[in-house]
Amino acid sequence: MGSDQQPESEKTPPTSAPAGKAHEPPMPVSTEHRALGAQISTVFQGYFRFLLSGSGLRLFALHAALVALATALLALCYQQFFGRTIDNLVSEQLFGSETTPFANSFESFLLLCSFVLGGRLDVALRSEVFFTGPFSFDLGLGLSQFTFLALVGVGVFGLYRWHARRRLAGIAARWFALANSVILALVFAALSLIGQIRLGDDRNQVMISGNIGTVFLAVFISSAIGSFLALPARSASRWTALTALIRETTVFTSIALCLFSVAAFVFFVVLSVKGSLSVSESLEYLLLLLALLINAAVILCGLGFFGQLAIYVPPELARLYRPLDVQTTDAEAAQNIDMFDIGSGLGAWLLVATALSVVITSIALGVRRGRTRQRFNPRRIWQLPAGVLILWLVLINVSALSVWGGDPSPAGSILPELGFRMSLLWFTPFFLTLAAALISVLAEFAPYWCYRFAPWALTLCGGRKATASWAAGTPTAWMIQPAARPARFATPDPVTGEHPADNQPKDASSADSSSPMPHDGVPDQPLSATTKKRLRFAGIGLLVVIILLALSFGAVAFLNSQRKPEAEVQRYLQLLSEGHASQASDMVDPGVDYGQRVLLSDEVLQASEARLEPQSVRLVSETARTANVEAVYSVNGQQATHHFQVARGPKEYALLTTWQIQDPLIAEVQLRSGQQTVNVSGTQIPLREDSGGLLHRGQGYGGTFYAYPGLYEVTGESTKYEQASNAQLRVLDPTTGELRADVKTQPTDALEKVVLDAVNQAAEACVEVPSNTEAYCPYQLRQSDLESFSVVERATEVIDLDKDSFTAGQVTFRYKKSDLGTLEFDPHEISVTFRGEIQWEVGEPRVQNIRTGWF
Repeated sequence: MGSDQQPESEKTPPTSAPAGKAHEPPMPVSTEHRALGAQISTVFQGYFRFLLSGSGLRLFALHAALVALATALLALCYQQFFGRTIDNLVSEQLFGSETTPFANSFESFLLLCSFVLGGRLDVALRSEVFFTGPFSFDLGLGLSQFTFLALVGVGVFGLYRWHARRRLAGIAARWFALANSVILALVFAALSLIGQIRLGDDRNQVMISGNIGTVFLAVFISSAIGSFLALPARSASRWTALTALIRETTVFTSIALCLFSVAAFVFFVVLSVKGSLSVSESLEYLLLLLALLINAAVILCGLGFFGQLAIYVPPELARLYRPLDVQTTDAEAAQNIDMFDIGSGLGAWLLVATALSVVITSIALGVRRGRTRQRFNPRRIWQLPAGVLILWLVLINVSALSVWGGDPSPAGSILPELGFRMSLLWFTPFFLTLAAALISVLAEFAPYWCYRFAPWALTLCGGRKATASWAAGTPTAWMIQPAARPARFATPDPVTGEHPADNQPKDASSADSSSPMPHDGVPDQPLSATTKKRLRFAGIGLLVVIILLALSFGAVAFLNSQRKPEAEVQRYLQLLSEGHASQASDMVDPGVDYGQRVLLSDEVLQASEARLEPQSVRLVSETARTANVEAVYSVNGQQATHHFQVARGPKEYALLTTWQIQDPLIAEVQLRSGQQTVNVSGTQIPLREDSGGLLHRGQGYGGTFYAYPGLYEVTGESTKYEQASNAQLRVLDPTTGELRADVKTQPTDALEKVVLDAVNQAAEACVEVPSNTEAYCPYQLRQSDLESFSVVERATEVIDLDKDSFTAGQVTFRYKKSDLGTLEFDPHEISVTFRGEIQWEVGEPRVQNIRTGWF
């Protein structure tokens, strides 16, 4: 304590109570608190003194201008895309009226500035006449602006590093940078309140605004971290290990994000060419990519190190957009994406960026750590994995794209609560931690290997200045020094605040194995020409293996790029066009009972009068797991359009992408006939007994089947007694409604003759005794007091005749009752209609149940 208060005692006399207040007891303030208060007072006085100076004002202004410039540039990148989206969803779809264009307005620019600063937009919808009645709904969009954070952090780092070389350094400099960060964060948070916009009228309103809290955090964190890394303290810090953790994590993250940013640009170019985007669309998406470049790099980095991206789209979100005429599909609960799912296998090239990240970071960190007497220093291994784990545990949460919404009013709304989230899965940081541990171990040996085998790689990856310091064995600020013993340090210097090392001599035996090499020490010398020649051949062999692996990955990526969902649909339609129904069924399971698949055969499809003819196949939309493909085809000149849902299948050989069509192109058809079988394109199809009801009298058999698109001829079997009609079954689109084919049978003259002969025979029996008493005879002829009866006119036609029943023409009878004494009866004539049923036995008809009357 005495050494800590020595500088103060030289400047001020010992503290004593004032003469006028000797009777008051002194405040019990310890020397530690008094020293801390003096330090805080000195820091604040120094801050305001420096802030009001020319250099301080210039530094503050440059810091503020840097934040404002980064905000404006990224807002301009967002403006076209966000403005057009909001115009379409809000101005046209929601309110159905023309409003002021939002895309190029100054209000949208201010709103997007708030979004860039805070990474959040809040939308409040209020309407009195929305579809079914009044409603209110709040939406939120959250997307951390890593590109903004990176631009501000790098800019602040360079700005404060430049000033540190001149006059800004030490612990006070960090307090000054921290105070600047707090003040600027408050200023920009207040300015973000200007970025609000209202759309609509008194009855329909949309309020869109940023979030002041996230604005403050974003500006403060980016400024504070950038200045902290740029301003090393003058005095030896007890947080050396923590400083190494932060710096090594920063180096690894910076190198990885730079490489994966390049990968994002390459993917954008390739996908733009494959997607045939116009120049205006490509420019719009390129600006959006620039604004989200670091976000894309973070996601690609997580995927490149074998992580996965989870996308959750609740069904409520799809139902929300259906009233707004936005094409959506039923969303899955969650989708997990890995690197091989990007661009039909294009993401496999992320492994190249992953390998480069490991190699470059190992060399860069090894050079900056410096050389020690012991080549492998385990005390320097744990910092990078620990820092990467902590950083990426935070990143997977703050990098998520989130959309949430709900009704704030207690009365409820017609719109359900919803939530969309896209983020890296929880195990991704642990894969990155394993990679960081590997890099940290390699960093202990990589500089030595590079120096011996490829010195140019050491300079390229580590930098010229750092490489020279490493080769000379010069201690660096990154080196973790051994734990200091208090007895080895003298009193701190009152001017610089440094702790000079004890000048007591040390012998070589007391030197720590982790201490830096002496200045005249050099690493192992480069290899001789002979050894280099041998290693060159080994290197060539290794290079050949690497090239073969790269070509293998390239071949896999090329094959996956050819395995497109539209190609799968095209192959399916081609099979149907060529009549290969069984192969098409193997490719896409019809999903119906086997008894209903009798029409899904090669024989039926190949013998059809017309088959499907593909016209065009187009990819409508594609996600990581599913795709929507539109197919246009024709059947006998009639065109139809069908949308196929295609999903990713299991990978072939664990590398090749496969697609599976989810919905077969089949239609339900109804077959009706008066016979037990029908002939469909030459194939006999058995039917089950089905009366068909009163509206389909005579069609006694039927069945439900499924058929592929085509034109089919449906016929029955004609016999001596029946003539079967032909029907045409046209299957075009499964969504066209009920498809039906009725095969009707007409009785022949032979069947009519059989019926007439049976009816006339029954009529003759009714005028003979004793058969005139049969139930089928008219009751007038069944009387016992008849004098005479006879058939006047026989049946000459059949009024109604089908397979199972008939109604014959009229038969006229004449009868006369016996006279009773003087009472004489005149002859009478009656006309009777005979009805009956037809029973078939071995293909021959037999008339039975002949009767008169209606029943």
